[in-house]
Amino acid sequence: MATVLIVDDHPIFRSGAATALSATEDFEVVGEVGTVSEAIEIIRDRQPDLILTDIRLEGDSNGVALAIQVRAEFPNIKIVVLTNYSHEPYIKAMMEAQVEGYLLKDVPPAEVIDSIRKVLDGKRVFSDPITQKLVKGYLGASKNDGNLPIESLTDRELELLQELVHGLSNGEIAEHLNVSLKTVQGYLTVIYGKMNVKTRSEAVFRAIQEGLVIVGE
Repeated sequence: MATVLIVDDHPIFRSGAATALSATEDFEVVGEVGTVSEAIEIIRDRQPDLILTDIRLEGDSNGVALAIQVRAEFPNIKIVVLTNYSHEPYIKAMMEAQVEGYLLKDVPPAEVIDSIRKVLDGKRVFSDPITQKLVKGYLGASKNDGNLPIESLTDRELELLQELVHGLSNGEIAEHLNVSLKTVQGYLTVIYGKMNVKTRSEAVFRAIQEGLVIVGE
């Protein structure tokens, strides 16, 4: 029986997903949590076979950061994203984290369960809209289509932007924010996508231009 950890910011959704998975004879749900820190605690204790995670989570972190950390510490654990977000920066970040699946929440529960089985069997699974974006090569393009608005930057992402303005390196930011280097890199990928920039200097310039940071703080 495969073990599964469910990570989502909605308690009702977590409970429903756990009930659906537990109703089969294939899965044992070892936890239902809403934050990255809670997830990491269970992962280190139980090392589940698969993590089913949303992108938006409770607290100041997200599913991208979770995927990056899990991939760095537990490369054999399978990761399936189940989310409402089909925006290009998130897809790109999750692909770079080498997740095995990316599903949208509008798929039927039976399809989610079947997809989890396929991932545990060594396959990769994607919802049709995600596959279409991958096939068409949107992820490598510099187009602005599908990018998240700059206004959607989270408090944590804005905090990291402020550190960039201060001239801190990725390693220094990781130490200052008490996160891993890979977590910082994951945040930067999402931030660059939301801001429609490609480099650190472009991000700093636009952050100042848009009044997102305090200069000379």
